[in-house]
This record gives sequence, C-alpha cells and structure tokens, in this order.
Amino acid sequence: TSGAYGTTIRDVWDATALDVDFDNDTFKEALYTDSITQNFDTDVSYSATNEVSGTNYTAGGAAMTGESWTIASGVATFDVSTDTSWASATISASIEGRIIYDDTLAGNNLIVATDFGATYGVTAGTLTVQNNASGIMTLDYTP
Repeated sequence: TSGAYGTTIRDVWDATALDVDFDNDTFKEALYTDSITQNFDTDVSYSATNEVSGTNYTAGGAAMTGESWTIASGVATFDVSTDTSWASATISASIEGRIIYDDTLAGNNLIVATDFGATYGVTAGTLTVQNNASGIMTLDYTP
C-alpha cells in the first residue's frame, strides 16, 4: 500500500509543530519486503522490521539527494532530483516497496511509503528506484 503517514502530517500542523524541512533535512529511502504492513494512521518512526538486507545495502537505507518542496496551482509536491540507487548490490529478499523518512529528526519520522506493485531483487547489479515524474508525494490543498 502506498500513502503518506498521517501522524507526521498531523504533527507538522498541530501544537507539536514537528519541524520537517522538505528543502534542507536529510531524507532516507529504506527498502522493504512483501511482509511489511503499513498503518498510515499510527506508524510514526522508521523501523528495521521487514527491511531488506544484502550486499551493499545498509539498514536504514540510503540518503536521498536534491529534495524539494514546490507549490504550484494549489498542489504542493515533494520530490528529489536524483533517483536513489545501490551499486553492486545483491538483495535476495523480495523487494516490495520503500519508506521515506526524515533522518534529521530525532524520531526518524515517516513521510511516505511506496508499494512497487510487484516484487524485485538484484544480484551483483545496480538497483535504482525511479521516482514518478510528477513527484514522490503531492498534496492538493484546493477545495
């Protein structure tokens, strides 16, 4: 299942005033097996449970580069300029999806999850997660 984590969105806007800086924070992308079960209403922080493992893949995932938060025509978009990749990787587990979390925050707060729609693996090759051309996450804030 793909979606945004409601607890993080709520905490940005409520009295908690969670300081997620989409332009300057460090975001990480972690890969997960088909055993992960997302709860977008209650999941808060990165967890290694059901995260893949393998050669040239480090628990916690990889840092993303070129993060941006743009606003145009009533739509806010979170995106990155470079797709994340793992070179010379061997991951034998079935890679089903990813989570993106804010590694700058002490709580490693979850931002968004993407289900790849199928399972993938890689053997001594480069694994690249190609982002949607429209962005990683969009928020339509017009009624």
